[in-house]
Amino acid sequence: MFESHAFEISWQGNVDDHVPRENSGAIIGPNPEAVRLLLRRGPARHCKLRSIGKRAEEYGGFLGTAVYRPLVATSQPFSGDPQNWKFARLPPSLISDVRQAFRRKFPRATNCRNADENIARPWKYSDENIRVARAHSSRDHWFLAQTLLTPYRCDGPPDGGFVDQWFSIAPSGEIKFLDKAMWFVDAGDYGNDGKSEVVFSLAGYDKGGYELFYDDFMKHATFEFSYH
Repeated sequence: MFESHAFEISWQGNVDDHVPRENSGAIIGPNPEAVRLLLRRGPARHCKLRSIGKRAEEYGGFLGTAVYRPLVATSQPFSGDPQNWKFARLPPSLISDVRQAFRRKFPRATNCRNADENIARPWKYSDENIRVARAHSSRDHWFLAQTLLTPYRCDGPPDGGFVDQWFSIAPSGEIKFLDKAMWFVDAGDYGNDGKSEVVFSLAGYDKGGYELFYDDFMKHATFEFSYH
């Protein structure tokens, strides 16, 4: 356990709520100095916090349990989002570039004819099979893109390119692979260095936790756990 602190709960660059020192045991994290992440599975005992939206299975990760969306908690009042990250649509030219980056990572793929047969064979997929499922953009022209192969026709959990893959796209156009099987939680200047850090929730097979990217996606810190 780490030393108890009061925490501020932020959402989209604004302070949304506050956790007093006596309730800070609800916060989880890899070490006392790291950004704390509060997984809202319900109101903490003796600490009534406002929830964002409704419980949903998409926030439950591997278990698929309907929970409230995670919110970021910091022990210092650093929550503003100077880069103003928002949901976005990728311009067509960037979609093409991201698909090329995806192909470089997955030059080959296998797929089944159907789930009943469940025999994986080499599959020559087209650009249309590379789906850009979600994207985010910042004020200074960074983009994030979530991609995956579709359709998946085999039985059992998907893997390889059929699991969502995330890429960052710099204002220069440079594309970098970040990680897989995760979803965008929030962004904020949690280190008070004038630039936003981006937090993802890990949602892979038998895996949970969080991953924080900083220094223009050149560095990252991960808190990860397994369910079994």
